[in-house]
Amino acid sequence: MWQVATSPAAADYDSANYLIAQAYLEDRTGETIHDWLSLRVFNPIGMPDTSSRIALTTTQQAEVAWRHSGSVPQQFMLNSAWPLAGGIWSSAQDYANAMIVALNVGKAANGNSILTSSTNRNRILRSPAESGVSSGWGVMYELGATSVDEGTNRSFWHNGANSGARTHMCGNPTTNQGIVIMVNSDAAGASTLISEILAAYMARMNWAAGLDCT
Repeated sequence: MWQVATSPAAADYDSANYLIAQAYLEDRTGETIHDWLSLRVFNPIGMPDTSSRIALTTTQQAEVAWRHSGSVPQQFMLNSAWPLAGGIWSSAQDYANAMIVALNVGKAANGNSILTSSTNRNRILRSPAESGVSSGWGVMYELGATSVDEGTNRSFWHNGANSGARTHMCGNPTTNQGIVIMVNSDAAGASTLISEILAAYMARMNWAAGLDCT
């Protein structure tokens, strides 16, 4: 979320800030956040294996990669009551489909228009005016960059971790390429594995030397 009470606007990063957006959406639409996400995000984008529900169905539970501490499976499945603050279950393929919206001027891989090209450019691919930070809404840029527009050959990225899991996403709008990595462990080796996969992908796709995905 962006603090606008200061001049210039300052970034105040915390996943919990998105609970404000969640409360606004529920109050404004009269819908639960779960119904709102399914109707306006998951279904239009094409994310059949994604859920914001705290309690997964039996089928969904059977498909979840069990979380590990190091190499040891955790005893319980970790659920979150904060859908817009790290509480969404998803697959790498579904996450990639969401990333494609940012890469493809607001259009999903299935052709559905999710965001206008203007919204995609000004809210995701460019940092807020006068903010002075290297990030958009929910994505980060390489240090010092305030835009990852088409033609800049820069990348946006986001990583995340919770007890027993780590993830990393990176996309390059100039080349229309990106990668999503999910690991069901939070051990130090998980971060090493993600870094190695990311480096191998960037080399394989001939991304520019020095392009920052972390």
